[in-house]
Amino acid sequence: MNCFVALTLLFITVTSLLFKSRCTFFSISWNVTLQFDKIEPLCHRLLLHFNHESNMAQQPRDMNGVHGETFTTEY
Repeated sequence: MNCFVALTLLFITVTSLLFKSRCTFFSISWNVTLQFDKIEPLCHRLLLHFNHESNMAQQPRDMNGVHGETFTTEY
């Protein structure tokens, strides 16, 4: 009987510690997300980078439309 009680208490302790650590991790990640929104230069640079990548994909399509011939690129 004592072994069953000890195992039950151990299980409860471990699961409660895991739950607390996940809640703490969630709150930390939430704070980081909120702080990330306040960093305008970093957000601006990331948006510029993604915009540049999408423009690189659009350029061959534009060249194909202007020249009227098949234009393919290999990556």
